[in-house]
Amino acid sequence: MQTSHSDDFEVAIDDWASAVEGWSAAALNAAQIDADFRSWEGSQKHARMLAGSSAAKAEVEIKAMADWKDRYLEAVNSQIRTEKWKKALRLAEASFEAERSRQSTLRQVR
Repeated sequence: MQTSHSDDFEVAIDDWASAVEGWSAAALNAAQIDADFRSWEGSQKHARMLAGSSAAKAEVEIKAMADWKDRYLEAVNSQIRTEKWKKALRLAEASFEAERSRQSTLRQVR
């Protein structure tokens, strides 16, 4: 079964819209995870400094904590997911533009 040209155009628009939604959700999630990580790290540093550690020593102590690595990697991985969605968004936009150009060319040929 062959699809009509308008169906191809609608698919391109839907794919682009889905990519926008995916990127938006990933970006919001990454921002929340990053904020949580920075807040946790800051509160840990503040507590250690109140207990007498210097700022530099507090940072080293925090990075030596068992859960620092997992928290840090969660923040980094959320940024990577956002970048993957950004690439998908660019590809969907390019596909839309190619389909739009094809549609325009077909109108000129008719």
